[in-house]
Amino acid sequence: VQKVWQGGKWVMQKGAKVAEKRAAEMAMRKAPKGVVPEAAKVDPRPLLAGEGDVGTFKQLDKIGKKGDNLTPDHMPQSAYMKRHGVSHQDGVTMMMEHPVPGSGGRHRMTRTYGKQPDLSATPRQELARDISDRRKIYKQQDAYTPEIHKGLQEVILKNKEMRPDLFQKGAN
Repeated sequence: VQKVWQGGKWVMQKGAKVAEKRAAEMAMRKAPKGVVPEAAKVDPRPLLAGEGDVGTFKQLDKIGKKGDNLTPDHMPQSAYMKRHGVSHQDGVTMMMEHPVPGSGGRHRMTRTYGKQPDLSATPRQELARDISDRRKIYKQQDAYTPEIHKGLQEVILKNKEMRPDLFQKGAN
């Protein structure tokens, strides 16, 4: 049994629907960059208030409220950036849906959620992969709005501004 957003409300689904969601997630992982396969399309999920806001983890964690179902998502991943001398608190983040308590949510769908970092990639490569991944997730759910586009662009700019040695062209 899994709680999913459908038709503008949360509903409990089991069996085939859970398998369908897992198939959609696998299709997204295997899809070429920028392509949303038919198997990955799911019901539209509206943005939560504040979703797409950008800042450091420290900044966004302060403005988050218990029960808002949002969490600051590090781009690049916090564990990766720690290897480059950036603390968890100072990492660039964007607010993403993350139901608490519960399961699902866009944050849990990210390619890095609960995984070890790819330390062989450059910071620019990791950032590009994360931006592409988040774009896919929002497009898959028909939630890629101008606010999300702006937020992802801001994540890129903030990383370049805060750490030009890691993110400007020619760095690394």
